[in-house]
Amino acid sequence: MPQRLIGTGEIYDQYGITRGQVFRLIAAGDWPQPVAELKRTKVWDAEEVENAITRLKEAGRIAEWGGLIPWRYLDTEKASV
Repeated sequence: MPQRLIGTGEIYDQYGITRGQVFRLIAAGDWPQPVAELKRTKVWDAEEVENAITRLKEAGRIAEWGGLIPWRYLDTEKASV
């Protein structure tokens, strides 16, 4: 089965995470490495993104409504991803 790829537009459509939020997660080290970098965007393995979203939701980093919650607002014990 071919690898499924996902970009920031699809990430927003499927998970409600904006492009800016994705890049904040990258800067924080909370996001998988892209599988390719194109001229105007990066793309990721869709399964790795899904796993990252699940981990971040479990840690309380992503709210039920889809917004990214800054680390400073989280209980540090719950926030360890």
